[in-house]
Formats: sequence, structure tokens, C-alpha cells
Amino acid sequence: MDKTELYIQMSDCPEIQGVYEPDMTEVFFKNFWGNSNGGVIWLPRRDQLQDMSGLGWEEFDDKCFLLAGKYLILKGKECSADEIAQLVSKEQAGIMVVMHELYNKKWDGREWV
Repeated sequence: MDKTELYIQMSDCPEIQGVYEPDMTEVFFKNFWGNSNGGVIWLPRRDQLQDMSGLGWEEFDDKCFLLAGKYLILKGKECSADEIAQLVSKEQAGIMVVMHELYNKKWDGREWV
């Protein structure tokens, strides 16, 4: 489960936080500086992201790989398939798919645009 600062930032948006329904088995991050959710950020698991996307597993995986590769190229990093998997977590790639498929947004390195 990705708990990096980058994934926390990617998850801290109304599109992701707005679909959350509390379940005490979920992973959270407490932001003491506050955010739109009173400082608590839900970190969706990869299976939850796939469910949110509405895609089957195979199509979801293909789009994760494609969007993670495009993101790295935009950041100036041309990578092999193995390097993509090392530089972008499965959750980061999954949230890219959800935001692209449902909201037509891309991660620019700081925010969804």
C-alpha cells in the first residue's frame, strides 16, 4: 500500500475524497495542516481504484501502465517497463486511470488538471 507523500497529495482531491464512505478497515493519513476533509485523507487501495474506474482488471492494468509511462515521459524520463513499475506505484497509476477515465484530468506533478 502506497503511503508516500506523492500518493497522499494525489488522493487529496474532491473527486477521490467525495466518493469515500467510512469503513474502519481503510487506510488513512492524518494531515495536521488541514485539508478539505478536516485533515483526514482516505488512501484508496488498488482494488478500490479499479472498482471506481468501472473497467475490468485487464483493461485497468493496461491503462495503468500506459498512463504511468506517459506521466514519466512528460517528466522527462523515458523508461523501460521495469523502470516504470519502480518509479510509479500501482496505486499512483491506478488513481491516474480513475481521474483520467471519470474526470478527464491528468496529474501534472502537483495537482490534477
